[in-house]
Amino acid sequence: MNTAFSVGETFRFSLAMFKKHFKLLIEISLAMLGISLFGSFIQSTVTNQFFAGDQEKSAVINLLFVLVFTFIQLAVSLGWIHICLKVVDGQPTRLSDLTTKISFTFRYWGAAILLALVSVAPAAVMFSVMLAFSITTVIPFPGLGQDPASSTNLFVMIAMYLGFIASMVWAIGCFLRCSFFSQVMIDKNLGAIASLKESAKLTKHRTGYIIRFDIVSGFLFAIANIMPAIFVSKIFQVDYSMMTVESNFPLMASFRLVNVFLMPLFSLGCTYLYRQFTIQSTPSTVSL
Repeated sequence: MNTAFSVGETFRFSLAMFKKHFKLLIEISLAMLGISLFGSFIQSTVTNQFFAGDQEKSAVINLLFVLVFTFIQLAVSLGWIHICLKVVDGQPTRLSDLTTKISFTFRYWGAAILLALVSVAPAAVMFSVMLAFSITTVIPFPGLGQDPASSTNLFVMIAMYLGFIASMVWAIGCFLRCSFFSQVMIDKNLGAIASLKESAKLTKHRTGYIIRFDIVSGFLFAIANIMPAIFVSKIFQVDYSMMTVESNFPLMASFRLVNVFLMPLFSLGCTYLYRQFTIQSTPSTVSL
């Protein structure tokens, strides 16, 4: 059992698995891209053909399409997590596995909403208090007698700013600690609350790995998208002053194509990180 591993090891493993299952992973990645593009096409076609002159109905139809295809994409994404788990564990998988975890969609939404409330709510409350205090000290309300330059007000503002910073640190910590809740949910068939708790347990004292992986992933993702974008913009003379789908189609197509290859790599790396955490968290069995 590995007791320590590096981000480099994580990416080497994901690259090796990507090469080994290249055909299947690209097929799955293209299928997910096709679902996304099909949803956008149907949405724009229906709204433009049947509701072009009615903005109110068009807005309602757009909202319905967004909700429906968000549900579909989430269901497929959960299937993708299931596939990555099977690849990392060396189990056979196939394209049809994309649709095997549809029943987990509502569990995922429950966990995501709960995570958002627990992590973001303190920061939102602190920001609201800061905003209200700023308004009452700047705008002269009758009878309040607030002086924005007074030492008491300055002390209160400093305390609130520190509280806001602390709440932001709390939010980031919550997202890092619970970042594997979807993998836990699929892997161990747990509910929303149990998945969040188990993810927090797995990542305890291990958030450094997650931060390093996210930084390296973000850097590689940016480089991998910027270089083709520069190349495409030179060839097709992309006009950045007119950010329309038609004028920048080659640029958007290059982003989509690059991400077809990047998504499996980063997803496998994230899944490998999760599996290493579960291995390290499993008590060793010593036979006497």
